[in-house]
Amino acid sequence: MSINEKIRALLERSNISQKEAAFKTGIPSSTLNNYLKKGTPMPVENFKKLVDVLGVNADELLKSDVESIKFTSSSSAHDATDQFIMVPVLELHGCAGSGNGYADIQWNSIGRYPVKKSDVMGYTWQGGELKIIGIDGSSMEPKFHDGDYALFTTNLDRVSNGDIVVAIWDEKIYIRGYFIDADGITLKPMNPIVPEIHVDKGDERFYLAGKVIARAPRLEKECGFFA
Repeated sequence: MSINEKIRALLERSNISQKEAAFKTGIPSSTLNNYLKKGTPMPVENFKKLVDVLGVNADELLKSDVESIKFTSSSSAHDATDQFIMVPVLELHGCAGSGNGYADIQWNSIGRYPVKKSDVMGYTWQGGELKIIGIDGSSMEPKFHDGDYALFTTNLDRVSNGDIVVAIWDEKIYIRGYFIDADGITLKPMNPIVPEIHVDKGDERFYLAGKVIARAPRLEKECGFFA
């Protein structure tokens, strides 16, 4: 069995679709399809990305039968290589609409996505973690569209007025502009047809989960509400 066939079998065994694997690795769907279905040889860097998504040992994959390969989990949120940081992609989605409600918010990941260290220079040493969250709804258009993904940092030390944030209010996750006033906090949409959300000062149903720093999978730096 070729390496490509092994990877295809392991993706099926772990219930990872080709579309999901393409997003998590950043490999174009057509290129990944050529690897998995046509047997096109893959560069070493793409092999490493697929191995990371699968959570298997590269040496074991090269030497062993598929049936004997065991899946492993990363011991840390960020599995760093020479050029990339593997950032967790969250199971939950933030809403750029009326809000996604969760009775029990758990920040579980469904995989990891490679982000170049050079793209997040400055965020990795400030504390907190980097995470990627999917976006539902249209309230942050034209910056964010339904189905987009956002890279955010859980370090809140530098959150200020006009930043785009991942916010929790009344057990719902929102992607919104963040504005502080004398009475509390306003979560502002960019889409004018969507109403603002005002949170009174001291409301315990509200807290910040992170500051959005870029759009994914092809990173585009996020400069805030007005930029």
